[in-house]
Amino acid sequence: MKELKIKIYEINHYLDKKNGLLVFLLIFLGVLVPSLSGMSSTNFWQRWYSIVFSPFFNMMYFLSVWINVVYMLNEMSQSYYVISRSRNYIQAVKKYALNIVAVSFVIALVAIVLSIAGAISFCYGDTQMISHPYYSLDMLFYMLLYMVRFILFSCIINVIIYLVFLCTNKICRLFVILILDSLFVLLPNMSERISHFYNMPLIYHYYFMPVPYINVMVEITCSVLQAFILLLFIKILGKYITKRKRDLI
Repeated sequence: MKELKIKIYEINHYLDKKNGLLVFLLIFLGVLVPSLSGMSSTNFWQRWYSIVFSPFFNMMYFLSVWINVVYMLNEMSQSYYVISRSRNYIQAVKKYALNIVAVSFVIALVAIVLSIAGAISFCYGDTQMISHPYYSLDMLFYMLLYMVRFILFSCIINVIIYLVFLCTNKICRLFVILILDSLFVLLPNMSERISHFYNMPLIYHYYFMPVPYINVMVEITCSVLQAFILLLFIKILGKYITKRKRDLI
């Protein structure tokens, strides 16, 4: 119970009034723009699907979480000399990585709630269940599956970004954010359905886009494999940082 209280305090600290308001406003803007787009359908499920797969929504969402990662990294750098003297560098890196997972989880939940609110606001009471565009599956079940992937991938990706930022300076961090965030617009939509796991997209941005798969099991398989690839990348980066023990700034 004590550890839980400490974790909640840390989350509140990293999402203080100023930083938390910025995160909220960016995600709110990311929801509002696709919600106001000229969609012909007023169905809640169709609108929610369109919002969460909107490039603009994902750009604003990841911009908010990556700004938060930079904020947390600055917090860590301020206490670096204490960390260095106590020789707890690796423990500190792991602690902040866990904090990033916790904060990312909270921000992802906020994004989901706001996206649902945006879909409700413009569905005009049309909540009739529809099927997924590519599968014979109710949108309710697909969206539940996607929300799990959305949260999981968000947490993993943010830890990777944090570890990458540990190895770069402030100017490089800005370029990393701009380049990765712009990929949501620059990456083309895939026109052919993915039929096997060996055709899976290897760029994680595709897992936040409406990529067509031959069936939902292939999509789940590709998602699981991509998660393992990202986790492996975290392990490699972690070993690299452990070996170098370089300055955080």
